Amino acid sequence: MWISIGSTCLFPLLSYAGSTSLNAVGAGFKGSTGLFIVPTAEVMEYGRLGFSFNNFLLSGYPADAEAQNYYVSAGVWEGLEIQIGLNDIHPQGADPYKYLDFYKRDLVGNFKYSHRLSALDPRLRVAIGGQDIAGTVVYSQLFYGVATFTDNFGSFSLGYATDAESTLNHTKPENLHHLFGGVSLNLPYGFTAIAEYDGTNQRAGIGYSSPNLFGSGIGFNLRASLLNDRQDEDQVISAGFSVPLGRERDEVFSSESEFVHRDVSPSMPNESTARYQADEQQLKEFPAAEPVAGVNKEEYDLLVAELEKSGLQYVEIASQGDTLYVRYQNRLFDWSEIDALAQVIALVSPYAYARQIPNLVIDVLSEQNPVVRISLASLWGMKGRQTPHAFSSDKPRYFEPHFEQVNAFSRQPIPLRNGAKRTELFSVKLEPKIVNTIGTEFGAFDYSLGIETEVSAELWTGARLSINRVDVLHNSYNFESGGHFDDYALNSGFQQAVLQQTLVPFDGFVNTLSFHQSLSDSDSKSIVDQWRYYAFDGRHQLYGYGAYNWKNDLSGNQDNDYYGFGGYELYWPEKGLSFSIEHGKYLDQDRTTKVGVKSYIGDSFFRASLMRESSGYEKAYVGFTVPLTPKKAIAVRGMTIRGESKWSYGTQTMTDNPANASGNINIGDSRYKAFGFYVSQPYEPHDAVMDSGRLTPVYLRSKKAYLKALVDGFQSETVPEM
Repeated sequence: MWISIGSTCLFPLLSYAGSTSLNAVGAGFKGSTGLFIVPTAEVMEYGRLGFSFNNFLLSGYPADAEAQNYYVSAGVWEGLEIQIGLNDIHPQGADPYKYLDFYKRDLVGNFKYSHRLSALDPRLRVAIGGQDIAGTVVYSQLFYGVATFTDNFGSFSLGYATDAESTLNHTKPENLHHLFGGVSLNLPYGFTAIAEYDGTNQRAGIGYSSPNLFGSGIGFNLRASLLNDRQDEDQVISAGFSVPLGRERDEVFSSESEFVHRDVSPSMPNESTARYQADEQQLKEFPAAEPVAGVNKEEYDLLVAELEKSGLQYVEIASQGDTLYVRYQNRLFDWSEIDALAQVIALVSPYAYARQIPNLVIDVLSEQNPVVRISLASLWGMKGRQTPHAFSSDKPRYFEPHFEQVNAFSRQPIPLRNGAKRTELFSVKLEPKIVNTIGTEFGAFDYSLGIETEVSAELWTGARLSINRVDVLHNSYNFESGGHFDDYALNSGFQQAVLQQTLVPFDGFVNTLSFHQSLSDSDSKSIVDQWRYYAFDGRHQLYGYGAYNWKNDLSGNQDNDYYGFGGYELYWPEKGLSFSIEHGKYLDQDRTTKVGVKSYIGDSFFRASLMRESSGYEKAYVGFTVPLTPKKAIAVRGMTIRGESKWSYGTQTMTDNPANASGNINIGDSRYKAFGFYVSQPYEPHDAVMDSGRLTPVYLRSKKAYLKALVDGFQSETVPEM
């Protein structure tokens, strides 16, 4: 039997490109956007996630061979798309869980970067790309360049591909060789006629695409190759769909406000341009606050009740002179803290403006710790585009919002009035949990699927107690008892209890110390400390992680170990990007350096990282994070029921293996215990306390136009689309 196993992954470099237009996946048989085999210079739209399937079979396989090819595609940035795919070629009727019962099984990675040549003429684009790149085993690695001219009649593409390289002793594939080209002609009702030459073979067929299927926002694409000049190539079908994850909000709403000023240089802090400046010390050192004449306790209580009803807790309001002070903690707005802030401004601004109070100062709490302060004019928070002007007596210190970091020891302008009310007694969070393998010699796709439930409650300021359990829903064959991956399978039962203390001792510094007690069969304990410093308003971030474990081995002997790492992250929210590098000793006591990049798309993000262990092993990871929860959690009296707002999934694979051991075990859970990763924790301060960096001045400034649009939307009871 002819057997081939491959494993690759992707780590592209990011560059700037112009806007793109494809909503449908548009995937060809090799996964990239294109015709059939021939790629075009078009790419997926930034912010879309796509899935496609085809049954294209390379030449040279036995007559009983059939192919099943699966691809996950993503427009991770303007002009840049990536694909991760599984090519599975096997005999007809093969058992997908039988050891080595296939001809070829290969995890492949593709990328393509496209650029529009002229801003005045969007019809001509050029692109460079790679297929089946960067792995310990590759079957047909090649790189190409292509140009595409698009008009109302359709498109024409012409390109050149390098010779395909293979680490195996197989004949190099015939497809996409040197000079290639193709044409697509538009037909009525979304259909297209397609013809191409891939450098060796010719084929023709028909396609159909809809960028907005039935008004759902889902893109759909279908391709069928009907004619070809290769004797052993059958008619082939490719189908795919894509879903939008959102766009960077400042790009969507930058036209909404004439007051927006951005500097997109990552080295510049981009301060707000204020119409009315005030002494910085005056803003930080507030006088003792008392209600002003004409504002009574009953009015305060009504406004506090309205804010609590909207989804907030620990709400306090006070006024002094020309300023109204507000402090709150988000309870129900699960996707983003900026939604909660917009709700506060939308409710409080009309209240202050009607009473001739020009200034608002809002402190945002997280885990009962103040982390960021917003100062603005109450007039800015009124619906519509406003122009700053003098009130009857006082002028606002700031017209547009001004953002600054605060800490647990900052002087607070709000006096406690019988204590701030806590509306959430405990939280119940539900999320799917999956561990899976992709493209191994034991199976094309194996998985252990369960649901994780976490119950947590705040204790005192910064303290939280949580207990989580997992209930297994289903295990595939190789994850069942006695299967090859049964050691990695999920187990039903309580997992661990965690007691943690979060503190913000000075501006921009968040530290969480936690104690973890295992509740499963494995009796282990650990102490974990996580910290992150958001320097320069959050633009530059330093972070660290350290843990000490006590665990009994199978013989009952205590096995203690320590692991930890430190890193740096450059946060560039104006472009929706961040870059990081870290180094440390991980769970398997290896020393690993990891570099990574994130592309933020609304409330989701894509992540890619490359890890290299000191002895030469190397792994790559590609994944995405999405909110698997309603935009607002469900409140049932003192209980909050929610999903996971930052649910992560991805795949990692070996890209360099000096021992030449099997590099084909691709675990599809970002929390898998392998080198370059650490044990799963139910709580990460960067995500839970700082909303993945979105409670920093540098992020909030870059989203000022979206914030204004959200405020107007809440006041109109319609929230703008992302």
